[in-house]
Amino acid sequence: MAKLTVSELVKQAEALIKKKDLSGAIKHYEKAHNIDKDNADIIQKLNELYFKIGDMKKSKEYFLKLIKINPSAETDSEYRGEE
Repeated sequence: MAKLTVSELVKQAEALIKKKDLSGAIKHYEKAHNIDKDNADIIQKLNELYFKIGDMKKSKEYFLKLIKINPSAETDSEYRGEE
């Protein structure tokens, strides 16, 4: 079986979000992140998803990665991994 591309993984993750399967979506976004470590959109989604499931430690981890790549994201994001 061929490896999925980043865009295919993101598409599957988005479909899982629509089905309210946030854990499944996180798995797909994590795989996409492993392929494309500097993709700010993927990092932002992981930050938001971890926030939504209540994992503030992981949410903050991805928020810090996001602002390292894109410093303006600090003001753009409502998900800062803060309790």
